[in-house]
Amino acid sequence: MAIKVLSLLLSICMIANYIHHSDCAKILVMALYYYSHAAVIASVAAELNNRGHTIVMPISSLVHLPQEFNLTIDYYQSQVTKEDMALCTAESIKTGNPFLESCIKHFVLEMHTVLNNTTLIDQLKGQDF
Repeated sequence: MAIKVLSLLLSICMIANYIHHSDCAKILVMALYYYSHAAVIASVAAELNNRGHTIVMPISSLVHLPQEFNLTIDYYQSQVTKEDMALCTAESIKTGNPFLESCIKHFVLEMHTVLNNTTLIDQLKGQDF
């Protein structure tokens, strides 16, 4: 009787484990430009990763996240510099512009950098999200 109960419990554990892992997803997350934005997204991604999901996070070379996030991060080379972002952000703050209009040209350049990076795009297309 004890063996049957143990066998039943083991079967339940195996089924629960299968169901848990079958519910996992592969998720693509991206954050451009600002460390604070990337850190928030990385925090959420790290929690999803801890829950069994696979996270793919390509990120600008402008942002370097600490190892504490325990994520596999693929850095791509950005054409926008930290100085560019600092200057346009300071200009937006100085003029009271919450929409960061002085940064738009850098946002567009960064998006073109991502979209024209055929290696990165091909790598992402080859993954099963």
